[in-house]
Amino acid sequence: MKTGVWIRSKARPLGYLLIGMCMVGSLASLFVLLVRVPALAVSRMDELYGTLLGAAVAMAFVIAALLINLTLMVYTATNATVPQGPRS
Repeated sequence: MKTGVWIRSKARPLGYLLIGMCMVGSLASLFVLLVRVPALAVSRMDELYGTLLGAAVAMAFVIAALLINLTLMVYTATNATVPQGPRS
């Protein structure tokens, strides 16, 4: 019983922490995409491959953040308290 209460109290902050970590990961991959790939690429093929890889990693982090957000919304909707009518 105590474990369920603890999980319910920590679900939202943990979700926000994970979304923040996904944001940091996507920003880091965009930094690699915009700054490091053009500096390190020797040929056009290297630049294309680095650009595609950086974009794929950024999109993976964005999709992970959206899935975490969806999970939090479903969790909040299913665990919402239903107001009771007036008690007599």
